[in-house]
This record gives sequence, structure tokens and C-alpha cells, in this order.
Amino acid sequence: MKEDKRFTRIIPKSIEKFFVKLQESSVHLNYGRDIIVELVDNHINTNCIRKESISILDIGAGGGTDLKNIKNKIQKKTNLFAIDAFEPNTKKLNELGIKSFNINIEKEPLPFDDSTIDIIIANQVIEHTKEIFFISSEISRVLKNKGVAIIGFPNLAELHNRILLLIGEQPICIRMPGPHVRGITKGGFYQFITTDGYYKVTKIVGSNFYPFPPWIAQKLAAIFPSMSISLYFLCQRTSKKGDFIDVLSTRFYETDYFTGPT
Repeated sequence: MKEDKRFTRIIPKSIEKFFVKLQESSVHLNYGRDIIVELVDNHINTNCIRKESISILDIGAGGGTDLKNIKNKIQKKTNLFAIDAFEPNTKKLNELGIKSFNINIEKEPLPFDDSTIDIIIANQVIEHTKEIFFISSEISRVLKNKGVAIIGFPNLAELHNRILLLIGEQPICIRMPGPHVRGITKGGFYQFITTDGYYKVTKIVGSNFYPFPPWIAQKLAAIFPSMSISLYFLCQRTSKKGDFIDVLSTRFYETDYFTGPT
């Protein structure tokens, strides 16, 4: 059968490879390690001065890099917890003295009582998930009043993704096939997480900016976070009663979102 030219790539595959190549010198900045430690440290120093110990949960902890960085930085006693869907990771984390749980965050409740955690980290996680309402609701349930969630994700509207869309190509952060099922922007996530007042956003930080070297990239990301590679939201739990999943009771979306185990 003759190939239908309407469905061939207008831009060669080499274009995508070129943009991927730009990542090499500063790709480590995509994960916002220093940003997470700084946000945690500032929150503790500002809001948790009188607390004897701080409870911190990392959702999608991987090898525990963010928790280890926090432990090395924070002078207060910290109770560290981790969740990961990959069992070898949770086994390793437990061996490091971090109490860890192997659960599916899209289907299973977080294994904590209501209002028991001071700080929750979800770094480069939500772009892999469909059940963002349930996940955000479980975070809202276990966070203490005025506790914070630090949520980091790749930015769909980063500068080079805008260029790729302009020429009709798939953005790198949501390539097909690929691991990510969501494309998220600064404005889109702000609108989502502040729905009905369960959270308020107290800070938004950008990290990395292609195609510049690290020292320039971080300056540009600070000035133009909406075009940075990754975004980090500091979301504070408000005193609003109920859980975030309640937003689905007053809205209809044409998809079957999970609202919790029956």
C-alpha cells in the first residue's frame, strides 16, 4: 500500500534529537533538588519553629534522594516516610531507615491518619497519573492544617515545547509513546489545585531553562517560570473542611475518575 503523505512527519526526527541534546549540560536541574530542600527548610523555619519533630512524606520517592538531602540540611528531628510503586525502591528505603510503603497511589489511600503529616513532596509524579483528583484528595486528607505539599512536574509550556508545537511536533515532556500521561502548565495547575479552596498556592518556582548553561538557566527560570523546564508549587492546606475529592460531587467530567475505594 502506498504511504499516505498526509500523515508523514513534516519535521525530521533529527529536530527532536536536537532538542533532547540541549538538555545534557543542565538536565540535573529538571529535578529541582535544591529547590525542594530550600522550600522545606523555609517552611520549617517559618511555621514549625516550636515543633519538636517534623513529619515529611515523599510520594514517588524513588531512591530517596530528596529525603536524604532534607535530612542532611534540616537540623530539627524529622520523621521521614516514603511511598513508591516499585518494590525494590521501598525495600532500599526501609534499609536506609525511612519508613516506606509500596502502594498504588491512584487506587489505594495513603497509609496515614487524617491531619498527621507536616510536609508532603510529590516530585515528578503527577504527570505519570490519571487519578489526579484522588491523589490530591489523599494529600489534602493527611496534611495538617497549614501543612504544605511541594508538587513538581515538567512544564508543558516550556520554551522549546512551544517551538515544537509551533512546527507541529509533539512536546518532549509528553512524547508518544512515553511515560507521561499529562501535560501541565503553570496556569493550568494553579487553576486545578486551588479549586474550591482546599489549597492555597504560596509560591511557584521554575527550574532550568533550555538551551542555556546551568547558571544562566536558573536565572531565566526565576524570571520566566512559565517557560522553565520544571515547575514547583508550594501548596498550603487550608482549614476548609472535607477533602479535595469533593470537587467531583459538584462537577461532571467526561471521564471515569476514581473517587476512592468502596
